[in-house]
Amino acid sequence: MRLVNSLFILLTIIIFAGSVSADGISVSQSLSESTIPFESSAAFEIKLQWNGPQWAYRFDRPLSPTFDRLKVKGFTSSISSRGSGPDEISIKTYQYTLIPTSSGRGTIDPVNIPYVALPDSIPGELVTEEMTIQISEPVPVEETNWTKIILIITVIAIVLVSIIVVFFLKLRKRGDMEIKKSPKDKGLEDLAALKIDAGNDMKKYQAGLYQLLKDFVMAQYSINVEPLEDDEIIKNIVECGLSKAEGGKLSGWIVKARQDKFRPVVSAPGDTIRLETEVKEFFSKI
Repeated sequence: MRLVNSLFILLTIIIFAGSVSADGISVSQSLSESTIPFESSAAFEIKLQWNGPQWAYRFDRPLSPTFDRLKVKGFTSSISSRGSGPDEISIKTYQYTLIPTSSGRGTIDPVNIPYVALPDSIPGELVTEEMTIQISEPVPVEETNWTKIILIITVIAIVLVSIIVVFFLKLRKRGDMEIKKSPKDKGLEDLAALKIDAGNDMKKYQAGLYQLLKDFVMAQYSINVEPLEDDEIIKNIVECGLSKAEGGKLSGWIVKARQDKFRPVVSAPGDTIRLETEVKEFFSKI
């Protein structure tokens, strides 16, 4: 019974060391990690060692390791020697970089390593031990919610377009407001509005006409008729550059309109239309 236990302990030590020897050549193996994240990698190494020069053993066939839940990402091999003569030791190394293909218990199957011992060309073979590595579950990757992203981008785009449109509309409106109408154009515009507002009510028409003409001569000729007497209005307007006939018409309309504001006005049908036509014709000619 003690013999059996001793043999079991010896076998355990050999497997843990990962080293097997035959005919003066030995093989060892190592794995850099026992557990790795799914997104990581591990280094698997096979090392052959013998006493003698590098040419003492020939390796004609490449190694063909097989894996479960793992695959080879990179591979290198090298051979080196140290010492000389009877003390020379040669080492051949195979290095694999392994990456997971799925989570769980990854396995590296035993690898057969055929060789030929020289100079007698005696064939031989070494076999590595099976090795395992635990692979963690992949880190969950949050899926991109494209529908939500597109919706957010669309809303932002609509808001930006709305801001731009409002800005340009305000800019345009400001530009329109800054376009100053000439006294003549404003007079014609106000005259049309007065016709609609007053209709055939001559007293109301005259009150509006007085304000319209007062604003016109102030803007056109810089004459404030409000404080002037009737004869002063006629004199100032005639002297502002108009012909005597045009000045007489304009001053006459102003004086009569001002007077009609404060007295009863009797008019015949069509009087407001005829007056509006005369004033409009005057504005059109100046």
